[in-house]
Amino acid sequence: MTDQNLGIKAAESLLSSCTSRQVRYQQPAPHGVVDDCFDPASLAAIHEYFPAPGMMKPYPGQKEDYKYRLIAPLSAISLGESHTALFRQPAAEFWNTFQQHLNNPAFSNQLLDAINPGNSAKKKDRHPSLHLKTVLIRDSDGYSTGPHIDPQSRVFTILAYLPERQRLHACGTRLYVPKNPQDQDQFLKNGQDQGWTNFFEVKAIDFVSNRALVLPRTAEAWHGVTPVKGSQGQRKMILIAGIDKNLVDKNQ
Repeated sequence: MTDQNLGIKAAESLLSSCTSRQVRYQQPAPHGVVDDCFDPASLAAIHEYFPAPGMMKPYPGQKEDYKYRLIAPLSAISLGESHTALFRQPAAEFWNTFQQHLNNPAFSNQLLDAINPGNSAKKKDRHPSLHLKTVLIRDSDGYSTGPHIDPQSRVFTILAYLPERQRLHACGTRLYVPKNPQDQDQFLKNGQDQGWTNFFEVKAIDFVSNRALVLPRTAEAWHGVTPVKGSQGQRKMILIAGIDKNLVDKNQ
């Protein structure tokens, strides 16, 4: 199988997993946890072609903890130019094909239908400017982000966990609720950390290899990551964000 075909296969494997009827959207906010989100051949290729730290760049922004996050964007809609031009072959072909196939309208609409069914009750209600942004991520010890809700331009997020070691369970995403429900409308819902002391943790999604967290942006989708420890730079994942291009911010 060519690397181009492997990129298509990886995208289709993710689509099949995330649109499966086995995905249950649970409380405290609608979300799905998908195990075996990539087939074995796709997972092997992803690990083989995942960029080394020297091929990535620091995450932009002023937050102190961001210095512990390295990224390689696969599209230029935000976070700067695509990194795929810096990749050597066959990695460049694999990731270019993966990103392009994600943004096939039939593919992205099918994913949107499954994740946000309320938005697709009528075809005209779909986001005509939807773009699936893909970012390859490496977090090292010290990275964290407190409870927050993603910016309004973020329709949904998929986080595909890719640890190379099995001792990183505690490095997964946590879900939260405000300690005082009456404060819900007082917090900013623009991607900014709203402080640990204002929230209760209600669920942890273990950082298990080949697991995906699917999180639609809702008014209850408070999530964060406690300080990463013991990762040895191996908190690897793929972030796929459904972005409304009419509302995008350069650092989202």
